[in-house]
Amino acid sequence: VDKTFTNQEVDLILKTSNLSKWYNKTLKYIFIKPRTTKEISNYLKRSDLDLTSQEQIINKLTRYKYLDDEAYIEQFMTESMDKCLGRNYVIHTLEKLGISHFLINNYIDSYNEKDLVEKLTAKYQKIEYTLISLPIIKQKLILTQKMALKGILTTTIQEVLDNIDFSEN
Repeated sequence: VDKTFTNQEVDLILKTSNLSKWYNKTLKYIFIKPRTTKEISNYLKRSDLDLTSQEQIINKLTRYKYLDDEAYIEQFMTESMDKCLGRNYVIHTLEKLGISHFLINNYIDSYNEKDLVEKLTAKYQKIEYTLISLPIIKQKLILTQKMALKGILTTTIQEVLDNIDFSEN
């Protein structure tokens, strides 16, 4: 083909190619694990793309539902409940991931503390073997610390401790 390209055409081809390359790299990054919009924005800031191109990629990913902060919150909350992680942990982690306070507040009320109390009570009902020989007050302190590190609310910790019968251990 004997076609020659102008500098503008070459620049457009290179820009389009680079945009496509970064779109595909970003898709691979999302396929590793779900990501928030803020995480993708930070990822693209490390690229050589201009701000408009970064926004184009984010908009396209959002349009095709590869980026959906609300779905991310729902999935994260479900996984956090399964892992017996507390409300404070969930809020703090979502904030660190760049989720807006507005979205967090819309969903955090569905984080059922009663279910969490039941799961934690079942988990800690059988006191760990290493704790049995300790005085009850020490057992409670250790369990309190474990739950606090997981972002469990103080009222929830107290409810779990009240549900455990330490006298049988």
